[in-house]
Amino acid sequence: MKSFTLDGKRHKINPKIPLQQIRWLIGRQHIGTADAEIEQLVTDRAKDWPRAAIDSAKKFGLWCHRRNQMLVREMRL
Repeated sequence: MKSFTLDGKRHKINPKIPLQQIRWLIGRQHIGTADAEIEQLVTDRAKDWPRAAIDSAKKFGLWCHRRNQMLVREMRL
């Protein structure tokens, strides 16, 4: 995965972010968790990362969170 679409905008993934770790971390959160909490969760884990990697990781975390929300919505139908 080289890029993803979040809120209608295309974002490139920084090669320095650990995708699987972020997926796991976000997957353990409730789907009702606020976006700000998801961003803070990623930021707390990425204290020594470059700024561009942190920004990319936060957007990727939100994308994973949205995908989880969509999955639950589909299951409830």
